[in-house]
Amino acid sequence: DTGLRAILMDLTESAAASRPLFDGEPHKGIMDVLAGNATLSQVVRTDRYSDLAVIPFGLTDPESAIAHIDQLPGILDALEDVFDVLLIETGPSDAEGLKKLDSDEAEIVVSLIEAETDLVRSGVRDLHDAGFRNFTVATCAEITQDTQAREEAVA
Repeated sequence: DTGLRAILMDLTESAAASRPLFDGEPHKGIMDVLAGNATLSQVVRTDRYSDLAVIPFGLTDPESAIAHIDQLPGILDALEDVFDVLLIETGPSDAEGLKKLDSDEAEIVVSLIEAETDLVRSGVRDLHDAGFRNFTVATCAEITQDTQAREEAVA
């Protein structure tokens, strides 16, 4: 939507979500904030290609930062006060890991590159069993089917 302020937080250890936005250059990020090596205002950056605000993964070793993961809900609350949309890329995760990110307004999108039906069902069941009700599962198969359907409708 036009006018919405959005921020992307990269929790992928490979910095897969943020590194391309900075042409591969590493920057301080959320791991540095959790470890006490930076403040939130020091790590929020704008990517080089849009107005998207980004919090990179960071430079601090994740093992030392994860010891302070209990700070994450407060950080998310602070970001929700400033931004209209908060996108969090976690990389591979499970329902227990996602619990740390849950809020009343959270919408979880689980994206799967190679989606086997049994794996998707198992993951959906795990999320449901953990109390998640507001989530979407997106797979390449769905994307491919949607693209093919649009192409057939145009033809």
